[in-house]
Amino acid sequence: MRNILIDLNILMDFFFNWEGHEKAAEVFGLCAGGKLKGHVCAHEITTLSYFLGKSIKDKTKINQR
Repeated sequence: MRNILIDLNILMDFFFNWEGHEKAAEVFGLCAGGKLKGHVCAHEITTLSYFLGKSIKDKTKINQR
């Protein structure tokens, strides 16, 4: 199994359904299927949380995504 680093751009494409989100979903599917072992940097989680918070008006829904 190959180890990969999942970039913040891949995470944002996936969560925001931006152009290319199909490829991002494919990467996550390969990780879920055990063909790849995906890793993210800790700072990507906080940055993603920031952008999700800006895009969601109802802050109680942030943890539901």
